[in-house]
Amino acid sequence: MKIVVDANILVSAFIVKVGKPAQILKYISKKFKIITTEEILSETNRALHYLHIRKRYPITDREIKVYIVGLRKVCIVINPRIRVSIVKEDPSDNKFLALAKETKADYIISGDPHLTKLDRYKGIPVVTPAQFLDIISTN
Repeated sequence: MKIVVDANILVSAFIVKVGKPAQILKYISKKFKIITTEEILSETNRALHYLHIRKRYPITDREIKVYIVGLRKVCIVINPRIRVSIVKEDPSDNKFLALAKETKADYIISGDPHLTKLDRYKGIPVVTPAQFLDIISTN
């Protein structure tokens, strides 16, 4: 199973080790592969360095670096060729849809309402982490 994971899920998985996003990452390689891009990894890295996150969570630059390097090792990182323009309210979210379309992903996992309100894109379900965990627990 191939999934595209929004950067907000990757950030949440790192800072809240017991949350639903972290649970999803535990299944990598066992049940599915996360498809990502350098752009998504860079967005994740940037977000983890935001001042409001650093103030709230005691994470170091080294821990962030190790996490991003680890994601590069366990995820399939591609250089996407296509672009889409579906999400007008936040065009930066289109990269997740384009990646899912290009790789024929099975799911897009996001907590972003701009994406989750789509429900599906090109037949690919757009689900929250909780919905995804429910799906894989019944399979």
